[in-house]
Amino acid sequence: MLLYRAGHRALKRLRRDGLRPEDVRVLVGPASGPKWLIFPGVDRVLMEKGFGVPRNGGGHRLLVGSSAGAWRMLAFAARRPLEAYERLIDGYVSQTFPMPVRAKDVTPAYRRMLAEVFTDDDLDAITSHPHADVAIHVTRVFDPYPWSYRAAQIAAIAMGMAVHRLWTG
Repeated sequence: MLLYRAGHRALKRLRRDGLRPEDVRVLVGPASGPKWLIFPGVDRVLMEKGFGVPRNGGGHRLLVGSSAGAWRMLAFAARRPLEAYERLIDGYVSQTFPMPVRAKDVTPAYRRMLAEVFTDDDLDAITSHPHADVAIHVTRVFDPYPWSYRAAQIAAIAMGMAVHRLWTG
């Protein structure tokens, strides 16, 4: 069951016409860590029903994501979205890391995984589609950083929010 949050006119239209791909201008894939693995069924249906990159016209769509959400949006925009998505799932769940897990081990592993998931054809489709844009949100953290300290994490997140607020007005 889906919960729609919409204004009066929009809700009336949804009830009358249903949710149509041409009504969606932005698709967002939030950072979710491994929790994104609960979405494959939903993502597959969205891809099959045309809610990814518009094919054969169909307006313009912005796909926005960060972290694993960005990877999902890249799969949505790939030349063959369902195939790229399946490779993404397989690549993600097969990752293993030595304990303790460190950024210096994770970053290269994910770079390798993404290079295997997204073919040159996919990258061409993602970067050259005339009716879609993919926006990837990132934050770069420089080592050494005391991520093991909760207060430092909170301060860093607050600083990032403040800078974003100042930057975007």
